[in-house]
Amino acid sequence: MDAKNFAGEMPKGNEIFGNLKNLGILALVFLGIIVVLSTNVNASCPSGMAGDGTSGNPCIITNCTQLQAMNENLTLSYALNNSINCTDTKNWNAGAGFIPVGHGSVWESPYIPFTGSLDGNEKSITGLYINISSSTNVGLLSSMKNAIIRNVHLREVNITGNSMVGALGGWAETSVITNCSSTGTLSADSHSGGGLIGRIESTSIYDSYSAATVSSSSNETYYIGGLVGVAGHLGQDIIERCFATGNVISQGTATGGLIGHINTATVRDCYATGNVLGNNSVGGLIGEINGANIYNSYATGNVSGNNNVGGLVGDLGRLGGGFYGTSGIYNSYSTGSVNGTTNVGGLVGLFGWDSPVVNNSGWWTGSGPANAIGNISANVTYNQANKSDFYYKSIGIYSAWDFNNVWGIEEGVSYSHLLWTKAKDLFDAVEMLEYLSGQKNFNQLSYSNIPGYYKFVGNENSEITLLDVFALIDKIVTGG
Repeated sequence: MDAKNFAGEMPKGNEIFGNLKNLGILALVFLGIIVVLSTNVNASCPSGMAGDGTSGNPCIITNCTQLQAMNENLTLSYALNNSINCTDTKNWNAGAGFIPVGHGSVWESPYIPFTGSLDGNEKSITGLYINISSSTNVGLLSSMKNAIIRNVHLREVNITGNSMVGALGGWAETSVITNCSSTGTLSADSHSGGGLIGRIESTSIYDSYSAATVSSSSNETYYIGGLVGVAGHLGQDIIERCFATGNVISQGTATGGLIGHINTATVRDCYATGNVLGNNSVGGLIGEINGANIYNSYATGNVSGNNNVGGLVGDLGRLGGGFYGTSGIYNSYSTGSVNGTTNVGGLVGLFGWDSPVVNNSGWWTGSGPANAIGNISANVTYNQANKSDFYYKSIGIYSAWDFNNVWGIEEGVSYSHLLWTKAKDLFDAVEMLEYLSGQKNFNQLSYSNIPGYYKFVGNENSEITLLDVFALIDKIVTGG
């Protein structure tokens, strides 16, 4: 074989040029495809938002119109760039206001939940208005599934819906919510209304609170709570280091200062201070419990109702039969006055039939009822105590309490308090000083903790003063 046949015929010059030209065209086409793909990725953020919607480069929201535009893509990651004023939403959509992001719940069709993430970056959303009294799943987010929501603070909301109503969301499934809060007023005309979330399923809420007033207007309403309306049925829920300070008012069943009704859920290190008014199954912390457990929690608000009324829980383990498992209260207390007609207890109204447990928990005997548990006069596994006894570690119910990691107390001065609240108090005191010194403006405050000892919640006309700072510092030092 000669060299020519072995190597093949050598191409001529014009053939080489043609091949190079073809390669150049292919390269340009390839680069064009890359540019188009890159452009499409950037364009995935709706309404001109910066970012590409990934967790590392989320779509950046700068105004309420862009907040509403989240409905155009329910799968992306979003983040607030600045505090947002949504007060004009009361004029949107012929008075209906903001249209909740996402649609439906697991029992509705079509079920199109928000499945992305939202980081509020400690900014506030003020004045969100929604008035769709015939609709379910009402809130900033209508429904969410597998979502991650954090650092979102809603101020001065005015929200009305039919069922599953909450400032942050109406329905949350298999989601995680961390460091979120709300103030304002909410109303659920049918069921499942909460200051933050209407209903949660297989969802965890950490370090969050609501100072909103939550109400319902019908005696057919059920499941109304200061933070969450109803928790747990399809799976286990977790609520930890959360609180509610707003009043809760309902004419129906299962009304609680923190949660209206819970099944198969764990509530740990939580409290409620708002007054609670309901009809049946009314509790300072939780209205009705089936198969759920409360640890290291308390309620201090006044509680009024008709049947099954308790300072901490209205109805504990009523279903029986082990359908949801045993209900329990551990290392918890209540101190508010309690008034009702049938099954009225300082701690629990109705002790149900699923063999519930109450351990190392107490109530103030001056709250009104004759017994800690309304339907049981005999001694069970609970301890009752005089109000002043709560001020000393030597009290019997405190024997199993952890005063190193969970609880703190200024003996002889105040009730025991949860240690995690002190970190929030200190954070707030620093923020208030930053405001007074001009380092932060009013809208930059994150309001991590809003009990009644300072007065500036969502209202710039209630000016922060040094007296507010001193009062908060005094609370930190004395435990008051």
